[in-house]
Amino acid sequence: MPSPQPLPLRGGGAYRNGFALPTAIFLLVVMGSLAAWLSRLTESTLAQDALELEGERAWLAAQAGLEAGLYAATHAGVCAQTVTFASGSQLERFPATVACASSTADEGGATVTLIQITSVACNQPASGVCPNPAPPSPEYVERRVQATVEP
Repeated sequence: MPSPQPLPLRGGGAYRNGFALPTAIFLLVVMGSLAAWLSRLTESTLAQDALELEGERAWLAAQAGLEAGLYAATHAGVCAQTVTFASGSQLERFPATVACASSTADEGGATVTLIQITSVACNQPASGVCPNPAPPSPEYVERRVQATVEP
């Protein structure tokens, strides 16, 4: 009995065999790398947006503390205080610490008293007071605003 002959290759020979597998592997690696890069980019953008929102809240709390300090300094004659916000509000975690410093200035031969009011708000206060000298995490946000008034 004669030995069986191999069947002829279809499509032009051995050079075309196995071409699809390396192409598929290459495409999978490229697409996987692209997906990982996009995932990291999205995660980074979301973290930056969250930190920016925390910064805006801290600025609003500091501004509210400054306004409370301005009112107290010009109407009650006292200033140093900590301003807290209602439970459940967006600013609940942002106490504002308000401090005042009094000074005099010469204005056209007349001596005037000036009050410099500083308000500091943060999202991770130390014992309820901002600023925190040793922030516990990289998400720490602090904003400081100042105003000088003549009572």
